[in-house]
Amino acid sequence: MPGGNRADILRRKCRDPRWALGSGIEALASVIVVWRFTGSRMVSETSERRAQRAVAVSFWLLAPYIAIQAIRDLAAHHPASPTPWVRRA
Repeated sequence: MPGGNRADILRRKCRDPRWALGSGIEALASVIVVWRFTGSRMVSETSERRAQRAVAVSFWLLAPYIAIQAIRDLAAHHPASPTPWVRRA
């Protein structure tokens, strides 16, 4: 596999602060969902609305990062490449 094995690829990704930021935002959304479905919040309409808004805000925080990366890659003419995590048949 060009570029190293999967452990090397993961190690390089984890050092990239942009990747960590995106993953942190996704983890925040996961924590919000877990919070929503624990305790008395399971039947609370108010908790449902709060959780929906919090998850929406977390993904809106992620949107500019994705847009900037896409524009940067398009402007630099970076070709698309397959992910190293998926094997081809």
